[in-house]
Parts: sequence; C-alpha cells; structure tokens
Amino acid sequence: MEFEQKYVRFETPLNQLTPYQENFFKKLSVALDTKVYYYGSVQRFDYFPGYSDIDVCLFSGNVESTLKKIQLLLGLDQDEYDHLYIILDKEVMYECYKVIYEEPEHNLSVEISIYNDSFKRNDFYLFSQVEEYPFYVVYILFILKFMYYKLNIIPVQVYNKIKGLIIDNTIYNKKHITHRKPARW
Repeated sequence: MEFEQKYVRFETPLNQLTPYQENFFKKLSVALDTKVYYYGSVQRFDYFPGYSDIDVCLFSGNVESTLKKIQLLLGLDQDEYDHLYIILDKEVMYECYKVIYEEPEHNLSVEISIYNDSFKRNDFYLFSQVEEYPFYVVYILFILKFMYYKLNIIPVQVYNKIKGLIIDNTIYNKKHITHRKPARW
C-alpha cells in the first residue's frame, strides 16, 4: 500500500503540540478507531502555538457513523458541521464534512475534516496543503500571522481577508469548493 506510506509523515505534526493537545488527538483517534492526519500550518513553519488552529483530517469507511461519534464525543450540534463538495479537474467530486472544535482554556482550536476512505487514494488534498505551498507563500503567511497574533496590529477581518486571498490564489485556485450548510446525515 504505497499511498499508506505517503501518509505516514502526516500522522505526526511537524510542530510540537502541548501534552493536552496530544492527549486530545490520541483520544479522538482511539474513540473513532481511525488515524488522525495533520495538515496545514501545524506542518509548516507559519504555525503559532497557542494561536493557530490545528487542521486534522480523518478518513472513514462510514462517514455518517464517524460524524455521529464526533458529535457525541465532542458535544457538538449537527448544524455546526459544514458539508463541502470538492471538485478536482472538473471531473472528480468528493464530499467532505468539516467542523471546528474549540477549548480556549487549553489553547485548543481544531478544524476536523472527515472524508470517505476513497478520497485517501487521491494525494491532492493533504499534499497540496504542505508541499504545494511555495516558500514565499508560507513566508508571507508567517509575517501576516506574526502581525496579527503577536503584534496585534491587524484587525481580525483584515487578517481573514488577506489570509483568504493568499490561500485562494495559491492552492484553492486548483480546485473548486462549494459549501452546503448545515450538514445533514
């Protein structure tokens, strides 16, 4: 299983997590009986511990069951999920569910993406989040986050707008995402 070997590097975040965060993800993995794959800034140098959210990806043979387990485990409402359709190359469409979970008292902010196992064979998503970002894009994101998180000189709306423009014009222009919310299963 060559694709499994490619994903090994996403099983451990590049940046160190707090013991609480590590324990949270271990419990999540055990409760859902699936591996947790880290992507996004936690796998790059533009991650700011205690400020940046942690993006994780789960794959499931039964997405509906996994969604319900997460809902019960984390005490979420069904309408907190986003239901996305990701269209690659105008041909291949994948469904994804996303939910944000936060525990501010533990500096834990997590965006969980749940995909059907069939998406795992397509390297696009996880690898694009780490490997396709040119160095200068990550550097710009680092500066932007530093100005927002550490210097507090950018309002949240401006930060989100600029970050969105950077991401939309570097990675997401390679795929089309349509949202449907709230998610229902």
